[in-house]
Amino acid sequence: MRLSKNRANLLKKFSNKKKYKIEEALKELKELSYAKFDESIDIAVRLGIDVKKSDQLIRGVTILPNGNGKVKRVLAICNSGDESKCLEAGADFAGSDEYLKKITEGWFEFDTIVTVPNMMVKFGKLGKILGPKGLMPNPKTGGVSMDIVKSIKEIKSGRVEFKNDKNGIIHNCIGKKSFDDQKIIENFNSFINALIKARPSSVKGNFIKSISISSTMGPGFYIDYSY
Repeated sequence: MRLSKNRANLLKKFSNKKKYKIEEALKELKELSYAKFDESIDIAVRLGIDVKKSDQLIRGVTILPNGNGKVKRVLAICNSGDESKCLEAGADFAGSDEYLKKITEGWFEFDTIVTVPNMMVKFGKLGKILGPKGLMPNPKTGGVSMDIVKSIKEIKSGRVEFKNDKNGIIHNCIGKKSFDDQKIIENFNSFINALIKARPSSVKGNFIKSISISSTMGPGFYIDYSY
């Protein structure tokens, strides 16, 4: 994609060593953006954890106050008779054995699964299929809940999952380029606060080592953030 002279000049001024206030970073990020589609605004947080220690691994969920602009397709594996209320709550698909059978046959027209505790016994043989894709329902991320309707509504209203990678970094989407800056900032603060609350007691020193944001096609901006 060809850059205009103005954008090329802006890129020359960009520094990957500077730390920006979140407001300044968003302003420059949007000025540098040249993609013709509505790019995602992504966050990367490097944590001061030891990924070799199981008690320091980070995994959880939080609700972004303004959503992140991504609509998840929800599959609800529910008890017989609960299909209608799951669909009314926003689930894209709801049922039980018929959908589990479709998954074994290679069907994956969904982004996340929610279910109730008593249905987990049906997932035993699907672990090898869903696990590698990150789709296995997990109580820690709200995928297994006594209140399946509440879980569906939360996902549709902006609930996101977070999990550190093998390098101790957490990646997520906190909005779209078209979002008002204040909405992105609110999502940013909400996400960071959720990570701070998830800090394991065994972690010593700085829990959050660095934070950066970027657009889908743009450079990363390190954030000067006090926490």
